[in-house]
Amino acid sequence: MQKQLSITLACALSALFATSATAQTTWYVDDDAPSDPGPGNPFVSDPDEDGTPVHPFDTIQEGIDAAANGDFVQVLSGTYYELGTLSFLGKQITVESSEGPSATTIDGSALLATVVRAESGETAATVLDGFTILGGNPGTDIGDDGGGMRIVSSSPTIRDCVFRENIARIGGGVYTHDSSTT
Repeated sequence: MQKQLSITLACALSALFATSATAQTTWYVDDDAPSDPGPGNPFVSDPDEDGTPVHPFDTIQEGIDAAANGDFVQVLSGTYYELGTLSFLGKQITVESSEGPSATTIDGSALLATVVRAESGETAATVLDGFTILGGNPGTDIGDDGGGMRIVSSSPTIRDCVFRENIARIGGGVYTHDSSTT
C-alpha cells in the first residue's frame, strides 16, 4: 500500500513539475532538388514543396518564413538567387549551409539591394552559418547601407560566412548600427 502511494505521489509530482518541450523542426532548402522542375530557378518550383528532404523549398526565405523560434533551416549546397532581400523576421532560428561557404552562396547581384537583413530585434539565438554572401548593392541613398548584410538594433550570430563583391555607401560587406554581433 505504501509502495503504491509512493509511486502515485512520484507520478503526480512529475506531472506537476514537467516542462513542455517544444519540438524543433528542420526545414530543407535545395535550389536544384530532383523533384524541382526548374533547378536553380526560384520562379519555377516543385508544386509539392513543403520544406521536407523530399520536397525542399527553392529559396532560403521560404525556409525562414516556415520556421518558428528554435527551428533549423538546412540549406544544401548551391547558389541561391533570392527573390528579395533575406530577412530573419525577428525569429530565433539557425540558417546553416550543409557544406560551408565554399559550396553555398547567396547571390544578390540581381536584387540591387542588401542581400541579408537583421533589423527586427534578432538575438544571438538567430544564427547565419556557412555562406558566401555576394553581389549586394543597396544604392547610394542615405539609409541604404550594408551591401552584404545590414544589422540594425539586433545581435545575430554570424559564423563561417564570407562577404565579397558587395558595395554600399557605408558597410559594403556588413553594416551594423545599434547592434552587437557574435
